[in-house]
Amino acid sequence: MGGPNFLLLPDGQIWAGARYIVESGEEMIPYTAIGPITSSGYHPQLILPSGGDTGYPGLVYRNGVLCVSYYSSHEGGSKIYLAKVKV
Repeated sequence: MGGPNFLLLPDGQIWAGARYIVESGEEMIPYTAIGPITSSGYHPQLILPSGGDTGYPGLVYRNGVLCVSYYSSHEGGSKIYLAKVKV
């Protein structure tokens, strides 16, 4: 996990957003991912549209929706994105 952020949801779950590295053959590809943390570890549930220089998500939960702001350079220069995810 690179540049993680954590959020305690009202039901007691802990979710994290972080830079997550996926192996593809010999290549290591960075993405921003979100998912729960349990006693067995971090379990990314969703890889957000991202790549290259990416990460440092901000997390806000409201009315069943997790809002994730993050930056990524997958579309050229670095840009800031907002994802809304039903949890």
